Amino acid sequence: MMNKYCVGLLITILTSFSSFAQQGPAFLNEYNQIWVDSVFQTLTLDQKIGQLLMPRGNYSGKPHDEAKLEQWIRDYQIGGIVF
Repeated sequence: MMNKYCVGLLITILTSFSSFAQQGPAFLNEYNQIWVDSVFQTLTLDQKIGQLLMPRGNYSGKPHDEAKLEQWIRDYQIGGIVF
């Protein structure tokens, strides 16, 4: 009898957590959707592809190459750099 109660309680708790997780954080709500869509529509195909790229900016023990990073930003309009 106690086992069935614990299982029921566990299912209730897990269900409530999953419904909370599906809401997502406030910044992912649609309130910025119009702005994002308007900016995205102004990008060329190359710029859209560039926004998907986030190359590594440096390697273990080696400094980053500023000229190379500037070239990537200028030529490919990359979405970010990972350090």
